[in-house]
Amino acid sequence: VRECEPSSLALDILQASASSLTHVWVREHVSDSDMELLSPAIASCSQLEDLYLISINLSHHSLVLLSRTLSTTTMLKNLQLLDSAMLSSPGLMGRLCGGLAACNLLEELDLSDNRISSDSLAVIADHLHHWPNLNTLDLFSNKFSNLTEVPEPMGMLCGG
Repeated sequence: VRECEPSSLALDILQASASSLTHVWVREHVSDSDMELLSPAIASCSQLEDLYLISINLSHHSLVLLSRTLSTTTMLKNLQLLDSAMLSSPGLMGRLCGGLAACNLLEELDLSDNRISSDSLAVIADHLHHWPNLNTLDLFSNKFSNLTEVPEPMGMLCGG
């Protein structure tokens, strides 16, 4: 299912194809009610390797739903959550990273343009050990301030 609004038809297709889908794209403006329908459909994708969530404007409630969904996507290798959430709160980042903790096959994590704060960056650093295969962490265009040094686990990821 590619570039569909989360309509009932798109959700029916997603659920019918769930056992074989490896890639799911969701773009732009997903409401809380959309996420309530979309989360179980994504969770049922047992072979999901790539999840692209782009400009979907997650609320706190939707982020909680997404975190629960991510905890079931154990085959996930690539998550792109771009321009979708206000992750400046370490608590919200903790929820997201907690959901991703089960994704130990994760190779790429792109959290670009999500207003991630320096405090939330530390939360990511604390969760890196859950992703031993992570080789790409993209944090482009976030809101780091007063960052005097890279948290030690991230320095190790960067080879330093």
